[in-house]
Amino acid sequence: MNTIVLYQSKYGHTKRYAEWIAMELGCVAKPLDETSRKELTTYDTVIFGTGIYMGKMKKLGKFKRMIKDQRPIVFAVGGSLEITEYGEEVEAKNFTPDERNKFPFFYLPGGIDLTKVKGVLKFFLNIGRKGLENKKDKTKDDIEFLRGFHNPTDHVDRKHIVELVDYVRNL
Repeated sequence: MNTIVLYQSKYGHTKRYAEWIAMELGCVAKPLDETSRKELTTYDTVIFGTGIYMGKMKKLGKFKRMIKDQRPIVFAVGGSLEITEYGEEVEAKNFTPDERNKFPFFYLPGGIDLTKVKGVLKFFLNIGRKGLENKKDKTKDDIEFLRGFHNPTDHVDRKHIVELVDYVRNL
C-alpha cells in the first residue's frame, strides 16, 4: 500500500503526529500546501491531519477537493482531552453524513497556546475567558482552556496514534 501523510500545522502539534504516523507506516509526511493534486494520484491512501480552530478543521475543504480515487483518512488535533466526546462533535461539525462514511476520522489531543493569539480573536477569547473564570463547575476542558492563557498546554503523545496506525495497517 502506497501511503502519504499530509498535514496543516500552525503550532507544531499536528506536524509531530504526522511525522510519527509516517514513521510508523514507513511513508513520507509533508505539508498539504506543498503537495499537488497530481502528486496525490501516485498514492493509494492519503492521511490528512490538521488543527481545530473554533471547531473547524483547517484546510479540510482543500484536502477534500484534492482527493480523487485515493482512500482518505483524516485526523484532527485539538486542545480537548475528551477524545471521544469532542472528537464526535468535531466530526459532526466538519463532515456531512455521507462524508462520515467516506472519511475515517480520528481525534488526537494536542494543546492550547493562547499566549500567541492577537487582535479580534484575542478580544473574543477574553470574553469567553471571563465567563469561564466565573463558572462554578468547570470541566477538564475549561481548566485546560484557562491554563492556555498563561501557560501553553501540550498533550501530544505517541500513544494517541496507535488506533489510527492500526486502522491503516489493517486495510
